[in-house]
Amino acid sequence: MNDLWPALIGFSLFCLALFLVWIFSRSKPKLAVSCWGDLQENKILISLIDEFQRINPGVNVIVRRFPSGEYTKGVLSDIQKGSGPDVMFIDASIFPDLHFAGVLRPLDPFLRSSPAGLEEYYPEAVGSFSAGGKSYAVPRDTAPVCVVYYNKRLFDEYHIPYPKDGWDWDAFLDTAKKLTKASLSGEVSRWGVVEHWSMHANWVYSAGGSYVDDLKQPTRWTFATDPAAAEGVQFRADLILKHRVMHSSLNQAGSAEVEPRYMFVNGTAAMFISGIWVTPYFRENIKDFNWDVAMAPRGPQGKKGFFMASSGYGIAKGTGNPKLAWKLVKFLTGEEGARKFASEGLTQPALMKVAESEAFLDGKPPLNKKMLLEAPTFGKGVPLCRNWSEIQDLLTLELDEVWKGKRTVGEAMGRLRPLLAKKPPVTG
Repeated sequence: MNDLWPALIGFSLFCLALFLVWIFSRSKPKLAVSCWGDLQENKILISLIDEFQRINPGVNVIVRRFPSGEYTKGVLSDIQKGSGPDVMFIDASIFPDLHFAGVLRPLDPFLRSSPAGLEEYYPEAVGSFSAGGKSYAVPRDTAPVCVVYYNKRLFDEYHIPYPKDGWDWDAFLDTAKKLTKASLSGEVSRWGVVEHWSMHANWVYSAGGSYVDDLKQPTRWTFATDPAAAEGVQFRADLILKHRVMHSSLNQAGSAEVEPRYMFVNGTAAMFISGIWVTPYFRENIKDFNWDVAMAPRGPQGKKGFFMASSGYGIAKGTGNPKLAWKLVKFLTGEEGARKFASEGLTQPALMKVAESEAFLDGKPPLNKKMLLEAPTFGKGVPLCRNWSEIQDLLTLELDEVWKGKRTVGEAMGRLRPLLAKKPPVTG
């Protein structure tokens, strides 16, 4: 029996240790962060969270990743179940859905106690997450979708001057025509330009067009009655159908060989339009030619305009630890976080002093990305209403018929007018 005492004492101490670990883990503050993004983006996020936990050793941060297409639905579902995040990654396109779902906590009480507030961030990025005079997220980046990547080797080969940031539609079209290569039968082997996706918003905005009467307080859809919006849609349609200088994104699904980024990498597209976040992909995959960027062209009235896909971090209304959640938001969107994301070429920081620093202007391709410092001035967000996603799907279905050449712009706008009139912006 005496021989059992050491074993019993040892087992008791082991159980006590497990109990203490369990008690400690239960008492340790926890934060859940929701996100989407690819491997590289989340690798940076996780490294920042590791650093946050290092300087806040009593905090445990859990990352919950959702596929981008299922993000909003997944987050709202978790919130409904009572297992929602404390801190949410938000981008401009989904902010209205989260705002009207009532799941975001206004940050103004925290901002009033913060020395700098949001004055050091691009105001356009800040505005992407504001409603009713309140701020619901601190922006991480600006992400204007205005970047025209171009193959310098092809420009040199055809003795074409490199694009200037002030170029217009005419110069853009002329350049795309010169760079497009087709056989006598009309089969195109190299396109002058491709877009990352169907970007009708860029052409609408640079034509001076609109989707609603007021982005922040919309009362009616203007897209189908705005001549400038029709002009932007017509120009994009002409790039595809009349001039045949742009590959239609409708024909790209399901084939890696015609994925737009790959087309630029392998030289079957001379220009590629997207945002700066594609830079890491091109740095890794382009091996045999030099490349750079220019700002998207201005429209016929001299206007610049494009969608700005800003992203940032907000706090869930239902969090049990708002002060700690705010501490994490400030860390992720502060100088250290901005520098880490910028150093990978992935983002244009919303924090202006970092965007203007060597962290972003790093001297690596693309060398002309300094043009992005003024780009937020021309950026526009999405209408602040509940039914924008529904209307966007409606526009996509109708405009797809235009890009296919099955319907004229006038016919599409004529069909959209009564449909949009029956579905005014829902803001209540």
